[in-house]
Amino acid sequence: MGALTKSIDRAIGVSVGFVLIPVFLCCRSSSKVVPTRAGTDPVSSASQAPEVAAHPVRGTALDVPDRRAIRTKLMDPKILFLIETASPASLREAAACIQRDPAGLTPHNRLYLRVCAALMQLVYPQEAVSWHVPLYNTAYPYLTALNDVEKGTYPLIPGEPDFFSDIIPPLTLLKKRLPDEVRADCRERLTRARTQAPHSLLPFLLFGYLHEQHGELSEAESAYRSAWEKDASCYPAGICYARMLVQRGETALALPIARLLLHRFPKDRAVQLLQAQIHSARQEWSAAQPYVAALLRQQPEDNAALLLHIRILVAQREYQKAHASLDSFAERDSSDKTYLLLRAQVAKEWRKNDASAHDFLQQAYRLYPRDVQVLLACAQHCFETGHSLAQKNMRSFIALVLRADAHNAQALRLLTQYELAQGNWEQAVSRAERLNTAYPSEAHQELLIRAYSGSGRAQEAISLARRLYHSAQPPSETVIVLYLDTLYEARHYREIRAVIAARSASARGTLRSIFSYYEALLSVHEEERLSLLRASLLSDPRNGRTLFALYEWYRKKKDFRKAQYYLHQVIALDPNNAQHRALSKQLDTLIGQ
Repeated sequence: MGALTKSIDRAIGVSVGFVLIPVFLCCRSSSKVVPTRAGTDPVSSASQAPEVAAHPVRGTALDVPDRRAIRTKLMDPKILFLIETASPASLREAAACIQRDPAGLTPHNRLYLRVCAALMQLVYPQEAVSWHVPLYNTAYPYLTALNDVEKGTYPLIPGEPDFFSDIIPPLTLLKKRLPDEVRADCRERLTRARTQAPHSLLPFLLFGYLHEQHGELSEAESAYRSAWEKDASCYPAGICYARMLVQRGETALALPIARLLLHRFPKDRAVQLLQAQIHSARQEWSAAQPYVAALLRQQPEDNAALLLHIRILVAQREYQKAHASLDSFAERDSSDKTYLLLRAQVAKEWRKNDASAHDFLQQAYRLYPRDVQVLLACAQHCFETGHSLAQKNMRSFIALVLRADAHNAQALRLLTQYELAQGNWEQAVSRAERLNTAYPSEAHQELLIRAYSGSGRAQEAISLARRLYHSAQPPSETVIVLYLDTLYEARHYREIRAVIAARSASARGTLRSIFSYYEALLSVHEEERLSLLRASLLSDPRNGRTLFALYEWYRKKKDFRKAQYYLHQVIALDPNNAQHRALSKQLDTLIGQ
């Protein structure tokens, strides 16, 4: 509680005052060397210090008070507590308490008002400073230090550490990524500040920035969550916490936070971008588009919004538009992480060029070797192609992800998919059950249903699939297909026909192909079955189960060449399936005989 008192004593030893952002800073220029020592001799320069303005502009320039006069009166512990807490409400309450002080605008009260205003403007730029802030003619170490912070330079404040001297340098995290040489110092300062004032939001918020900037995602999320749960008015922590939830697939948890932030700050760009990111992660493209469009109208050169716009184009399979937009973006920054990942996706999905996708991902990994999104994209590529990348396989990339974020839902989901593809049913069931317990979602229930089916637990599979099918109105294509799969496994053929009859009229593309496939399986006439399989392939030439059924058809007819033709297409779609590779070897043997 005496931290700010120590801060005053130190400032008094040279001159009086405390300023935290450039609107209050108008002192001598600081060194550009990183890190810098702040204000080693402010007394000698006090007469040279220009007038320091504060917001609002209305104010009276006051003479430097006698420092001994300030020492005669200690700080009000309540006001100190409120300022250290550093929430918007606590800063306003502190200012109100100061303004009600019968002693009037004393030197230490002027200091309190400036501290409150400075913290509000630096940490909460969307919140208004609604109280009068006096003007000053003075200089002291913190002025130089905070000037450095605004310029993105990490300052070192000499003397015995206290809460504010420890918290000022880490405020640089709000401006830029810290250089590695000051990372340890920043961590030490934040640790001390958190110990001195455990009620303060600032150490938790700034620890989140520090951890995230250095790839420590689990620790970053925990720090942001702590600040947010301490006080939901700490909206920067809420934005960062929700964004990290989205990145690891936890959109259900992120959504209520985002809605609260949108209600409070509907025009804030970071909040609008968060809405777009959440809807995109949930594949709600029509809901994401208005936010992206609004961001681009306000600022057409916004890289994050532009890349999100391209991502939506890719998701909607408007590849030509996406490709043109990526070409245009490349002129601006061809090394951007998201740009490289989108390039790889377009190369794979539109051009069907795995080699080109591999090259873009390899470049992304070389530039961003610790980035979780890059590592996940590389892991997905290795899983889908069966090839290594940068001498690493899928499991190697997943291990790197889990090292940074031990509970990453996307990584755990990919491991479950891998076990399913390998036919490791018991491991798949175990992973899928844990995944659903930790991160319940429709997609994870689908994996569990597949695991139950593969392991022979048909009744559990059909029970879960039926519940999923009837709870979604209307059910997605994926859920419909999965429901048909489990019904077929359980030999509920009449129910399969009922589902197809109810939804056949509106079925197109992939779903129409699946319906034809199941009609073929249920047909008792061989020629009709073959005709339905061909119709299925016309609706979707990449329907793996239809291709496999045609392989089985021609193998049964001992037409091994045609069987091999269809099986090779199956393997191209699912290169990690060990069972399919084994069947291919058997065919090779039969053809060679």
